[in-house]
Amino acid sequence: MKHCILRSLLVAWLALPAAAFAAPEQPAEAPASAIAETVAEVSLQVKGRSVQIVGAMNGTLEVFDITGKCVCSVRIDSNDKTVALNLRKGWYILRVEKDKEKVIRKVLLP
Repeated sequence: MKHCILRSLLVAWLALPAAAFAAPEQPAEAPASAIAETVAEVSLQVKGRSVQIVGAMNGTLEVFDITGKCVCSVRIDSNDKTVALNLRKGWYILRVEKDKEKVIRKVLLP
């Protein structure tokens, strides 16, 4: 049985076109003027039951439980903000949104 499966996988792998193994095309570089206008990158860092958000001033942090229900929403009023999450332990989805930029992370609170 193992030999049949391995033989089938080998035949399928050999049948793939060579383009499947080629390096992906690199996107063209943006002009310098476009780079200067981009928004600073938003980053999230979870430490225990608190979340540090950098680069999302005037944005919002939304916390969803695993069913998709929004359990917390916080307005971010500084460029480097730490928010304490007083939630039960478990999995949560954090979404930080600033202008058109979104950062979404799945985290486990202890």
